[in-house]
Amino acid sequence: MKKKQVLLIIVVAVIAAVLGVVAGRLLGPELRDALNDGADSARFAHEPSARPERLPEVSFIDLDGNIVTSSEWLAEGKPLFINFWATWCKPCREEMPMLSALQEKYRDEVLMIGVAIDNREAITEFLDFLGGVSYPIVLGRQELDAIEAANRMGVDLVGLPITLTTDRKGTIIDIHMGEVDEAEATALIERSLRD
Repeated sequence: MKKKQVLLIIVVAVIAAVLGVVAGRLLGPELRDALNDGADSARFAHEPSARPERLPEVSFIDLDGNIVTSSEWLAEGKPLFINFWATWCKPCREEMPMLSALQEKYRDEVLMIGVAIDNREAITEFLDFLGGVSYPIVLGRQELDAIEAANRMGVDLVGLPITLTTDRKGTIIDIHMGEVDEAEATALIERSLRD
């Protein structure tokens, strides 16, 4: 009797797994399109009062283990383009080469920073695979530290990537939820240079 119950549980689990895969393949593109249709409303989910006016003091560690702070970034006198990402996030990985190229283009005018919500090993493996990026990558001492810092900046990490831009003085200009294309990223950079 127990053998039949175990066999029945295995069969039900296999059927559920197959149905899940089939549903994902059939509905995945439609769900993604539906979510992207709502992207504009999600972008502005933060009320201006829900986020700080200025970038708060937060600290991270770089890939060499050195502590870096938001005040050090602002001391450079450049607008900031802070991109929250993870190695497991496909849109994050897809936008990184373009962001790296934009950092090269605007290197004298804007400081781009990648804040990884991930572990150091996964980050270094991915960056080695990618061939590196032209902007610094930082992370929390633990993964939750980076999430807490994002929350202090007014970023609700309901998904990745998320990009926060500031002017030269650290005033938060925009929080963009979701992948940015080159035109959007350029517009965010240009706006930060005007403010």
